[in-house]
Amino acid sequence: MATTRRRLLATATAGVLAPLADACDVLAQTPKSTRAPVKLVMLGDSLTAGLGLLRAQTIPVRLQAALGVNGISARVINAGA
Repeated sequence: MATTRRRLLATATAGVLAPLADACDVLAQTPKSTRAPVKLVMLGDSLTAGLGLLRAQTIPVRLQAALGVNGISARVINAGA
């Protein structure tokens, strides 16, 4: 069961991050002095909440890390049920 959830999470994470790639590029090119930190609230079901997963494996945590790697200061709030 946990393996299935992990595979589903990996697939869902790729689907969530892919549409944000262009936005990340634009934000990364914006001078930091003119850019406010990004705040994202993720709504969703058990996939967003990460039921059965470690906190570090949840989509919101992975998204925040991916944004940080791309030079984007962000706070991703997990509001999954």
